[in-house]
Amino acid sequence: MQVGSFGSIAFEVSSLGTRTFRDLERRQGLRHARHEVLDGRPRLQTLGRDLAEVSLRMRLDTAFLADPAEELELLEDCLSEAEEQPLIIGGVNLGTFVLVELSESWKQTTGKGKPMVVELQAKFMEYA
Repeated sequence: MQVGSFGSIAFEVSSLGTRTFRDLERRQGLRHARHEVLDGRPRLQTLGRDLAEVSLRMRLDTAFLADPAEELELLEDCLSEAEEQPLIIGGVNLGTFVLVELSESWKQTTGKGKPMVVELQAKFMEYA
């Protein structure tokens, strides 16, 4: 069952493996200019929407995936290509985003240093 996607990377749960996320956070806001006023409090001027940011955590585990190293490589390629892609979660298109940051923590490796369990955090920024 597909939970969502970022471009060609599908977040899914199936009998073939699990590639999904947890702790999704979405930030949206407005941009403001601050204008100083003589003998008064400053005034704010709304300039418009700011770019949205989405971050999520993933666990790549050999118990659920064939090879976490391959999954990591796929995400690292996505990061280096910096291509804007639709980010779809639960059937809702959140907009067009770019993967801007990956942070990984290797929790378990084989005796030869190959990753078996990797926890990572991915950060996406809206592409306007």
